[in-house]
Amino acid sequence: MRARVQLQRAWGDVDCVGGAGASPFAGDKITNVPTDIGSVLNYSIAVWQKNLGILVGAFVVLFAIGLAIAVPIGIVQGVLEAAGQEGAGILVALLGRIVGQAIQLYIGIGLAQMMLKLARNQPTEFGDLFGGGPRFLPALGVSILFGLAVAGGFILLIIPGIIVLLVWWPCYYLVVDSKSTVMDSFGLSREITRGNLATTFLVWLVGIGVTGIGLLACCVGVFEITLQRL
Repeated sequence: MRARVQLQRAWGDVDCVGGAGASPFAGDKITNVPTDIGSVLNYSIAVWQKNLGILVGAFVVLFAIGLAIAVPIGIVQGVLEAAGQEGAGILVALLGRIVGQAIQLYIGIGLAQMMLKLARNQPTEFGDLFGGGPRFLPALGVSILFGLAVAGGFILLIIPGIIVLLVWWPCYYLVVDSKSTVMDSFGLSREITRGNLATTFLVWLVGIGVTGIGLLACCVGVFEITLQRL
């Protein structure tokens, strides 16, 4: 229960904790709430176990959409290059990549919104996966800025890039969740992660390990990836 309170308050909970009636945190300003890795992992596993079906289904759809875009584009590019039209093949590949990234971002927004609802114990449905349209442009903007910041940090001998990841990782979710504007999300992320950098780093390491184990187990990978994302 302590983990649930910590995590929900940090994200501006709109679900009642511990009983009926209005949430004690509804409308609260998002503030810094120190937490520990044990609380994060225990709550994440509980949510994962409760919602495994919809999580796996969402990731399967995401993977299938990626294949549905990549395979036809690869075939067309191969045909064009075989016909000696290498320039046209490159153009098709470039346009296909842009379209694919846009669709993946759109679905990714819906996926993030679904996970936030599940983490708050709010009702969600499979159709929420396709509800990212209204937040597409803000999510695109924050993704570009965050990506540039991380890339710049890694160019500066890696360590600054890791620090950027640890400090600003919530910015995307704040924008997707309509809790902040694009520019304000970075300052709010810094406030959320203050005092939680060690926990964030440990969660990141655990996530890498969980994903690696899942991939080694082949078919089990999709189950592990859903847990890692939560």
